[in-house]
Amino acid sequence: MQSQRLSNEDLQHHVRWLRRLALDLTRNQHAADDLVQDTFVAILGQRSPPELVPTNTRAYLAGVLRNLYRMAVRTDVRRERREASSVEGAPVAPAPDQADEGQWARRILLEEVERLSEPFRTTLLLRYYDGLKSQEIAQRLGLTEATVRKRNQLALSRLRQRVGKRTEPQWRGAIPLAPLRWLWPARKLAGAPLAFGTALVLGGLVVTSYSLRLSFPAGAKASVERPSTLAWSASQLPAFLTSEADSHTWAAGPTVAASPTENDSDQVLKTFSLDANPSLEGEPPGADTTSPCGSLQSMIDAAAPGSTVQTPARCIYREKIIVTKPLRLIAGAGAEIRGSDQWSDFVQRGSTWVSRQAVPVFPDEPRDCDKRPSGPCHASDQVFRDGHPLERVGHKVIPRSHQYTLNEHRQVVLGSSPRGHQLEVTTRLGWLSVAAHDVGISGFKMQHAASRDYGLAIVNPSQRVSVHNNHFRHAAGAAVSLAGESHSFENNVIEHTGFEALRLEPGAGAHVVGNEIRYAGLRHPPGSWQRGGIFVVLHPNAKIMRNRVHHNQGMGLLNIRSPNVIVSDNFLHNNGGGAIAYIGCQGGTVTNNRAWSNGQQAVPPEPALFLISTTGAEAADNVFAHHPFGIYVGPTRRNHVPAGFDPCHDTANNFLHDNVIIAHAASDRPIALSGDPREDNVIAACASNRLERNKQWPALSNAQAVSLSAFEKDAYLAQMPH
Repeated sequence: MQSQRLSNEDLQHHVRWLRRLALDLTRNQHAADDLVQDTFVAILGQRSPPELVPTNTRAYLAGVLRNLYRMAVRTDVRRERREASSVEGAPVAPAPDQADEGQWARRILLEEVERLSEPFRTTLLLRYYDGLKSQEIAQRLGLTEATVRKRNQLALSRLRQRVGKRTEPQWRGAIPLAPLRWLWPARKLAGAPLAFGTALVLGGLVVTSYSLRLSFPAGAKASVERPSTLAWSASQLPAFLTSEADSHTWAAGPTVAASPTENDSDQVLKTFSLDANPSLEGEPPGADTTSPCGSLQSMIDAAAPGSTVQTPARCIYREKIIVTKPLRLIAGAGAEIRGSDQWSDFVQRGSTWVSRQAVPVFPDEPRDCDKRPSGPCHASDQVFRDGHPLERVGHKVIPRSHQYTLNEHRQVVLGSSPRGHQLEVTTRLGWLSVAAHDVGISGFKMQHAASRDYGLAIVNPSQRVSVHNNHFRHAAGAAVSLAGESHSFENNVIEHTGFEALRLEPGAGAHVVGNEIRYAGLRHPPGSWQRGGIFVVLHPNAKIMRNRVHHNQGMGLLNIRSPNVIVSDNFLHNNGGGAIAYIGCQGGTVTNNRAWSNGQQAVPPEPALFLISTTGAEAADNVFAHHPFGIYVGPTRRNHVPAGFDPCHDTANNFLHDNVIIAHAASDRPIALSGDPREDNVIAACASNRLERNKQWPALSNAQAVSLSAFEKDAYLAQMPH
């Protein structure tokens, strides 16, 4: 077929089709007409227009039009940024309706981020918050680059799906998602106004609809008519919703995207289809979402930044709270936040009572009850009768009076009549999330959370959040997660959690002081390393002081790859695993702690103090009593020695001095220095690990420490409160 050049007459044959395409992109009739005209001018004005066969004409026209649209969007954004940067004085506050939209958008995004499970959440934070590339993350975590990229892909995919499931059916089409740059801290654009196109940018997630129905944890819904242009000041948004100057701003349209800045697969623009059946991640139908004291979230939203929100006394708030501005949140006497709702509508069926309401499907729900259909099991759901938890059993068991189960429709099945009792069922993942600097939370009792990972979360990159004098209990997963910098967690009580009680996640400088942490890790066998009292991961320069950590299933305190952590003046006792463990750390001190009766339930029994694959740590002036093993310093135990293994590179320059070790039995081992990852200790320990002036009781023939007298032993034991 003979080729031909495009003329003005040829273009006129496609003008109606091209105008429809432009209208889909711009959502504005005048802008669409201008874009079509610019397309004609661009084609006809070329010095050497391409020769095209007629069957390729529409594909060529579409490509030119989309490219012009992308260029126009980028030009507008850059111009508005330049204009904004030249404006003197404080930025103009957004209109009230726009501020409300911003709050709703932040809530949706934060809820979905906090639901990510490990290891996806940590990998995502390292990638986008710390700004590390895949190779650097792989080296830090000891993984392959392919594994890191895959984890980030899965994390981003889960965020897309969960955001999609919370939109209305009329908007369940292809929604473009930009790279998730929202985890980057705002630097160059701090204080500069940002302008968005017709799309609402949820920290990188672009929603192209003009009217979007949002579902919140408390069950409330809002429909917002969006103007063609939204202009918000960066000072009105949390830092994580602003991006660096070199990041992309994405405009509305079914396929509009700029080129990603990297070749990582997690940076590529994706298009996905929304599920036609949204899961019950909010409130179940008919849930109790009101409080006689009003909505705590409404009080927070109405408060001015930097102000104090004081709740009335004895109020119980059954809603998930999100704080996106600096303020102080103080509870009145007896005020509570609960992740449960009161259920009273049950129908008797034989010897059981079945609820009319259904329990939500929680993200990353453990499969324990599917694996154990005929006995006690653990799941994210919880049921409380008159404030006491009922035991969960598999779906093939007829529950007894102190038990419950869920049927195939996720209805609660009780083994005794609920009449005359208060029944509460967990319907929310957690209690409260923070995504702002300089926030204070004090005086609350928070209980009944279905979260697998945390009930209260400080979301990156928050700084200087104070959590004081609160009481956290009955979280299905972990209770509190602190990520970010310079947080203060003081004088709180955490108890009865399924996973660890407190998690220090990627960040730095948290102060954990004067807390009591007990009965954590109840969903795992005693001695589990993964679950226990305090879990520190990639959080350098933390200070953990004057806490009492006891009767947890796992370790009292586990520090993984967090350098220069200070653990001082703590009481740790009756934990299923060891008292304190440093794994893969550099530096740090363990001083003046009192630990007793830990690690006896673990298999094999565990020491009071682990220093594993750690360099430059100091342990001094501690008293460790009644442990099967006192102190272990050496590499991670494996079944074989890796080729070229160097014990001085793995575990070196640790200094243990002036510690007291009181054995439970004469056969217990006080101190072990090992250079071998196996049990046989063929490889000698690195000579740079030093032992000085340590004391032990009873004395052994091969003692590595000074012998204590019986009188001295009793005097040291008297220092440990029971």
